[in-house]
Amino acid sequence: NASHGDHGHDHGGPDPHVWLSVPRAKKLVTAISAALATADPAQKAAVETNAGKVQLELDALHGEIGKKIAGFKKKSIVTFHGSFNYFAADYGLRVVAVIEPDPGKQPSAAHRRDVLQALDGKPVGALFTEPQLDARPAQVLAKEASLPLKELDPLGGGPGRDSYAALMRFNVEQLASVLA
Repeated sequence: NASHGDHGHDHGGPDPHVWLSVPRAKKLVTAISAALATADPAQKAAVETNAGKVQLELDALHGEIGKKIAGFKKKSIVTFHGSFNYFAADYGLRVVAVIEPDPGKQPSAAHRRDVLQALDGKPVGALFTEPQLDARPAQVLAKEASLPLKELDPLGGGPGRDSYAALMRFNVEQLASVLA
């Protein structure tokens, strides 16, 4: 939603990409485990034990990501669509522009000009695509802005991104390659 980045990206309600923030993913684990324990009271102890293990793993991942990002020299990013706003907010990054505010819909010439203007004078190391969406709008803007094109993945599931932690580490490494 517009409160998570000033780029007009709207999914018709709250930003659904909450899992891309580890602190917010921890809240999801709490809510899911409570619902599972309520649905199957006989398994409540097992659910709570497993949720506790996941929370500890997420705490470690959050610390790892925070430490890595704290060392970045640049803090501004340009994302393909509005999927990394929670991540940016929770890790001290700033989304200065979004390439394709409406996923699957080519950005207008006016929007491309707005993105290029938003980049002016900002320490942005690259533009980012997403593997699930057509990269052509980002390719055009990257060429116009003389910036490299990298990839952030909001969903994972592919090689090297087959777990939540692996996905988050992949994204941090992509950011580090141009911001550190």
